[in-house]
Amino acid sequence: MKYQKTVQLWGAESLLRSGELRLQPGQWVQCGRDSALARYVGIRGNSIWVAHGTDTPCTLKEFLNQLRAFGTVRQRERKFRKGTR
Repeated sequence: MKYQKTVQLWGAESLLRSGELRLQPGQWVQCGRDSALARYVGIRGNSIWVAHGTDTPCTLKEFLNQLRAFGTVRQRERKFRKGTR
C-alpha cells in the first residue's frame, strides 16, 4: 500500500470504520479544516488514533510511543522475526 496525499479525517470517519478508506500507520492526516498535520496510528473500536504535531523530534518519539501502545510496532516486529527464521 502506498501513502496518499494528506487525508482529511473530519467527515471520513465512517469511511475509515467501514473499510472503504484504508490508511497505513504514518499516513499524514488532518483532523479538521486548517488544522496542523498529524500522523495516523490506527483505529480501534470507536477511537481513531493520531499523533498531533509534526516537525519535531519529540513528535516522532510520541508517534512511535503511540504505535507501541496501539500494538502496531510489536505486530510488525513479530512478522519480521517470523519471516527471518
